[in-house]
Amino acid sequence: MALIDRERLTCIGTVAQPHGIKGELRVTPLSSTPDFYAGLAEVVLDAGKGLRPMAVLGLRVAGGAWIVRLAGIDDRAAAEHLVGAELLVSDETLRPLAEDEYFQHDLIGCRVETIDGRWLGDVNGILETGANDVLDVSGGPQALLVPLLASVVQAVDIAGRCIRIAPLPGMLDEDD
Repeated sequence: MALIDRERLTCIGTVAQPHGIKGELRVTPLSSTPDFYAGLAEVVLDAGKGLRPMAVLGLRVAGGAWIVRLAGIDDRAAAEHLVGAELLVSDETLRPLAEDEYFQHDLIGCRVETIDGRWLGDVNGILETGANDVLDVSGGPQALLVPLLASVVQAVDIAGRCIRIAPLPGMLDEDD
């Protein structure tokens, strides 16, 4: 069996709960276009016990979630053991992005600077607020929450691991 390179995989959803009694899983997608993945033939399951390739027997979109049927998961008890597991796909399988789109995992760890080059910290996480996503920036002079808005985020350089922002009034301590 070939080794699976975790670095070349991306999480596209997490198992929220079992669905029904025949082993189906209700999965929370981490994609703004969940329909794109409806035709998947295989995923890699990470349930905390190593990575396991799994054949996808069915995947349908239902109310903002996916209902997924995986080979070998045949009853509710087996499905219950997978709550919290991640569904991963190879990076080559990911939906192509538009020029101004980024995968969340690509933003984690990027340094955040003002447009004049002052370092503010590094992206520690991303909060999904409903209105817009927010970068959780820490490690710098102060902890920051930076809204992912075009008026604030001026440039994203994934290759250079840098995000340049125009801080909103009052965002930085020195603005007080």
